[in-house]
Amino acid sequence: MTDSIAVTIIDNTRSLASLLDSLDGQPINPPSFYLDIEGIRLSRDGSISIIQLYHLPQNHVYLLDVFVLKQAAFDAPNDSGTTFRSILESAEIPKVFFDVRNDSDALFAHFNISLRGIQDLQLLELATGRFWLRTRVNGLARCIKEDAGLSSDALHKWETVKCVGKRLFGPEYGGSYEVFHTRPLQQDIIDYCSQDVVCLPKLWNVYMDKIDDEWLQRVQEETENRVVQSQSSSYDPHSREKTMSPWPSYLPGPKSKPAKVVDTVPAPALARSIDFEDLPGNANTKMWSCSTCKRKVFGRGTPEQLLARATSLVCFACTLTERCSGSPSYDISTFY
Repeated sequence: MTDSIAVTIIDNTRSLASLLDSLDGQPINPPSFYLDIEGIRLSRDGSISIIQLYHLPQNHVYLLDVFVLKQAAFDAPNDSGTTFRSILESAEIPKVFFDVRNDSDALFAHFNISLRGIQDLQLLELATGRFWLRTRVNGLARCIKEDAGLSSDALHKWETVKCVGKRLFGPEYGGSYEVFHTRPLQQDIIDYCSQDVVCLPKLWNVYMDKIDDEWLQRVQEETENRVVQSQSSSYDPHSREKTMSPWPSYLPGPKSKPAKVVDTVPAPALARSIDFEDLPGNANTKMWSCSTCKRKVFGRGTPEQLLARATSLVCFACTLTERCSGSPSYDISTFY
């Protein structure tokens, strides 16, 4: 994956100053900077070991050794006064992460860094996929496998590097996260740290080609919300709720084709054919069959309440697309 890409470890202030010089005045569209962070229990509860920075114009990966440099990694300036902190906190310099929350949490808790100018690829992917049929966000590994456009050979190599790295630091494989604090860094750890961040520009291009302006604005607002939440005292970096979609109620998705109105049927006419059943063990939740595709649909409330909302008529999928041959696609406005 990174055979043709230079990788440089930044572990002293002189090399850091040289890096900061090279990052000045870079293009912003597409973004020049793609970042990831490795550490031990990366969060306010753990530590930061390495920040991976892929500089797209140079096709170069920099591994900023926070374990060695500590505060100087962020506050040691170059001759013009630029620091890595000033880059991270600049709203004018776009920086791309995949799920920025724990990265932001760790940076804020340990170094008082408030990220700005962030683009979150996890949210971009969700906003450009069939998210209205999903309740959870995807992880980076799945996005790389499905969307990065890697050849079979490149994907095999990526998976191999991933597996070797996990065996070194994963306790479940007999490894230890302390490998991120061992110096010099093992080559296998260098490879592991470098390969994911190189894929981020590929994902950015794929998702930005699909998204429209309205949803890009929603993604940006939610990204800023993620940063703010990660800095709050109530943020739980290990919560299972982090896997949930932030947009459970939006319908339809970005750039989706509007449902074709073949025959708009008044809700009461369809409602008469709905047979509600109690969900076993939960009398407050009703179960019925979608009037178009016959798949099972669930909803909380009485039959009267469900019919009043008219969500009982068809499932979400059938409101958006013609699911069944010969069956009408209903006007969404009739039901919502």
